[in-house]
Amino acid sequence: MKLKDLKDVSRYLQEDCYCPNEIYSFDGFFFQLFSEDTEIEMIGERNEKAVNVNADSFKCCFARQNEESDMQILIISYETEKVVDILRVDATENNIRLVKELLKDGNSKLSFNVYENNHNKEELEKIMAISDAVIVD
Repeated sequence: MKLKDLKDVSRYLQEDCYCPNEIYSFDGFFFQLFSEDTEIEMIGERNEKAVNVNADSFKCCFARQNEESDMQILIISYETEKVVDILRVDATENNIRLVKELLKDGNSKLSFNVYENNHNKEELEKIMAISDAVIVD
């Protein structure tokens, strides 16, 4: 299955992302590029509101940016069948468990973690080496 096979995802990736195909991490700072042709594996979907997801319904799937990248979980949020947000989290054991709980009962305390080899710290250090501050709008 591909990302484009999910309802309204192609439109979202081209029109609603800050830049086309950018999907941000749950902290809203780091992104990865996912094309509509990205292969995915569905984890599940919930067709009613959940405490920690601000949408009518959502779907969760596994995806990789490319063959060399780490597996990610994409959380695709819908309002009346329109994608309103897609977030990504590292597919750690903890995060897989949390997402499955959220899909099941809609009331999971989300305390996502990252891969041990996560490069966010190094990327932030590179940014700070060329700037005095970072403003997230």
